[in-house]
Amino acid sequence: EFQEAFEDAELVLRQDRNNIKAHEIAARSLLFLDRAAEALQRCRKVQLAAAADLQQSDEDATDRHMLARTFKMLENHDEKVRQIDELLKDTGCLQKDLPEVEALLARIRELVERLADAQLRSPLGQRLRLAKVQVLLLPLPGRSGQEPAARTSWTQEALREAKGACEARPEDDDALAWQARCLLRLGRRHEARE
Repeated sequence: EFQEAFEDAELVLRQDRNNIKAHEIAARSLLFLDRAAEALQRCRKVQLAAAADLQQSDEDATDRHMLARTFKMLENHDEKVRQIDELLKDTGCLQKDLPEVEALLARIRELVERLADAQLRSPLGQRLRLAKVQVLLLPLPGRSGQEPAARTSWTQEALREAKGACEARPEDDDALAWQARCLLRLGRRHEARE
């Protein structure tokens, strides 16, 4: 869906490089294709070009406003995703620090809950879902101080999220591997092997 929207916007832009609405659609599509850096770069270029254009209609101003909102959303989203990626690089620390894990989980939940169904199926949605699964499985038994009932609840939530990721993208080996990890954590080894 997002690839098609991006290609459609690019087709429009081949005809009219000044079509701000097409740039905005392309930038949003790139975000959900998990290409935020490219989307941000596009928005910056278009905003600079639009600012230099002294002859603007009311429609252009509205489109520029939409592009500015999209740019702000992209910056915010990109910053949060980069922070999550940085924290996930050092899982050794997170396995022991339950408050840090809870804070990270809250950030990921906030991002995931804002996504519509189609966005959840996008490459970015898949990436966020699997990051959520990874974080839900981080607290290690006996090391994090997490209560067994809470760990079970988190693992069940991780399994639901992993199953959703597998349904959205059945060819995604990472999603299948995280689903198997969830099943193993729940003691369902037979299912994990399948």
